[in-house]
Amino acid sequence: MCPYDAGFSFCARPDVHVAAVRRDGTCWLGATTWRGRRLLRISVSNYATAADDVDRAADAILRAAGW
Repeated sequence: MCPYDAGFSFCARPDVHVAAVRRDGTCWLGATTWRGRRLLRISVSNYATAADDVDRAADAILRAAGW
């Protein structure tokens, strides 16, 4: 298990999951390389971000991972 993904499958194919979330259109995120690992890079804070926005983004990410 990837120590950075809390048990999710993102470490295996983060670029695939990023593409799926972008196609979904709910939110934007990217992939990055950190300490030699490909990971998701997200930002959820903005003056206009509401709790519902965060919930929708999390749901989109989980759908992309097949959860």
